[in-house]
This record gives sequence, C-alpha cells and structure tokens, in this order.
Amino acid sequence: MVSTSLILAACAWWLVPLLVIPAVIVHRLGSNDVNRWFDLWRAARPEIRRRRVWSEANTDPGPAKELRIFDLEEYAVARQLHHVLTAYRPIWAHQNVGTGSPPSPGPIRSSCSTSGLVEAGTHDELLARNDRYARLYGIQATAYTLT
Repeated sequence: MVSTSLILAACAWWLVPLLVIPAVIVHRLGSNDVNRWFDLWRAARPEIRRRRVWSEANTDPGPAKELRIFDLEEYAVARQLHHVLTAYRPIWAHQNVGTGSPPSPGPIRSSCSTSGLVEAGTHDELLARNDRYARLYGIQATAYTLT
C-alpha cells in the first residue's frame, strides 16, 4: 500500500487520502472481528476439553462398558451436549450476527449415539420424524436466536 501511495502521490496527491483512509478503516474493523473470534475460541477451550473427556468416556472400551452397566449413557451424552452448547453458543451467535438464522443445513444428516447410527436422511426428513435429530437440532437452533 505504501508503494502504491507513493506512485499515486506523484500523479495526484489528493487521491492518496481517499484511498488510504478507507483501507485503514476496513483493516481495523476486520482485525477487531478476528480478535473477537480468537477470544471466543480461547474462552471455549475449557468446555471443549470437558466435552472431550465425556466423549472418551463414551467411546473408550472400559469407561463405555461402565456407562452401559450403570445405565449412564444418556447422562454422558447429555453432558457432552451441554459442554458443546456452552462452548459454541457464543461462537454461533457471533457468526450469525445480523442474520438471526443458522447456516443452511446440508443435504444429508445423521444422528449417532454410542450404539452407532440412529437416523439418516435429509434435513427436512429428519425434522419431520420429530425424533432424536429434531430434538438435538432444536437445542442447537436456540443458540441462533439473538439476545
């Protein structure tokens, strides 16, 4: 930008401020947004770590067996979901500022549990079934409302 400004100043000095000032403003606004993203991700790290612990308890053979024996699978999945939502709600809200809606869903979605694939189909089909996918999507979609 400096070299362009020097060349432009040789031809028409008055164009330099017209080009530099908007460029600086856009750069400042963009860097503030990037800094906000980093702050949000940094703040979410503890919750993401907690979710990972519950996920490993659900998928590693030893802990997963204990969860099945004591019938705590649903509790473990609920804890994972809680930590995921706690971590990502601010990020989703920041991502969708001004739109108030989630990103458009892809053509095929599925719902899984510790026992494997539970449902498969398009987004609209799974919502129409009003089963596990619809319930989880409803919970996630609450993060898209602006407060």
